[in-house]
Amino acid sequence: MNFHTFELSYKLSTDDVRIVYNELYNASGQNYKPKDDCAVFKALQDYGIIIFIKKYKQDEYNHHVLYYRINPRRVLENHNYIGIFNSKNIDKLIKKFNILIKTVSPFLPEFDSCNISRIDYCSNVELNDQTVIDSYVNLLKRGYFPSKYTIKKYKNEKSKRNTLSKNGITITGNNGIEVTYYNKYRQLKEKNPKCRYIDNSKKIIRIEIRCFKKKVRHLTKKFKCTSASSFLKESDIIGKYIFKHYANIFYGTGDFYKLTDIYSI
Repeated sequence: MNFHTFELSYKLSTDDVRIVYNELYNASGQNYKPKDDCAVFKALQDYGIIIFIKKYKQDEYNHHVLYYRINPRRVLENHNYIGIFNSKNIDKLIKKFNILIKTVSPFLPEFDSCNISRIDYCSNVELNDQTVIDSYVNLLKRGYFPSKYTIKKYKNEKSKRNTLSKNGITITGNNGIEVTYYNKYRQLKEKNPKCRYIDNSKKIIRIEIRCFKKKVRHLTKKFKCTSASSFLKESDIIGKYIFKHYANIFYGTGDFYKLTDIYSI
């Protein structure tokens, strides 16, 4: 099982915050972007790594957490926006990652000093053409979604109300999970139309299951992972479990048929 994006987190001490912030600011230059209680640094953006520091308020005190948001395929192949990462390349990824962050600052924490705080498992399903993809997307919108799950809607300027996406469906749960099925070609046309591999996506439905901190903690305990690298090395087993689990919840088991095919059976 493959994954597309994941996040590492590392709690900074009071002294760490000042040193690391200054180092990142100097390395990022104009790619530094301040946000509410968050500073984003894009020194390694071309390698698929976004670094950000978030401030959290707890009682009367503040604490800061450093995050690495990583597209692992781009760390190894920095212009590949479509391919998904094979977990067999974990050791190569960790080695390259540790080299890259030290080009920014010797004070940045290395891979296994951090914890996994998010991971996006994914799979590309190849179908015949865009028409078939549209049919499947419409069918996927008609699943069974228990009460603790909600379907994400988007503001429609024409109808002046919130509606489902035309390109796919996103299901969010209160257990730290988000499941998305979408037309990869249309997504790239909207977000990255100059992508050199865009034509390769015309037959692809992308399935993504995003696990946030709460779910990651549960999976870490369930599969007895002891570090960030051990979690990723178990990602094939974890990912297959996650995909099967949520497919059964939303769609049950069985096969999809066209109505005309059903009559001919």
